[in-house]
Amino acid sequence: MHPVARRELMEIVVLDEVRELRDVGEAFLRALANRDFEALWACLQQNVSFRALVPPGVRQATEVSGTVNRFHLWFGEADSFEMLRAEIGQVAHRLSSTYRIRLHDSDGWQVIEQRLYCNVGDDGRISTLDLLCSGFWPE
Repeated sequence: MHPVARRELMEIVVLDEVRELRDVGEAFLRALANRDFEALWACLQQNVSFRALVPPGVRQATEVSGTVNRFHLWFGEADSFEMLRAEIGQVAHRLSSTYRIRLHDSDGWQVIEQRLYCNVGDDGRISTLDLLCSGFWPE
């Protein structure tokens, strides 16, 4: 095979991989923005490995219910909720995403930013989710 042709083929594979990761990232962000926890559940593998570094410390779960419950705990009870911005990218084979949320709950108006790095399985669902959270800050 001619080296240029092989290089072009490799670029197409990378582009296809990026598109697949972007699709998973968009589905996750749409579910979160709508606080659709069933759709969020569908983005994750049953045995997802979840690790979060949040201001009180490390939070972990080794299954989908614990992971989704954590997002519900953080965002489910807000009486006003909006995703101000979101970005999706890729670091090597990992999906990366950043989003900023503004919400109102019993503590008043707050802003939160979270950064995710995820592995995506062959089934198109997240198998590992590592999260870094800014904390909930008064607006």
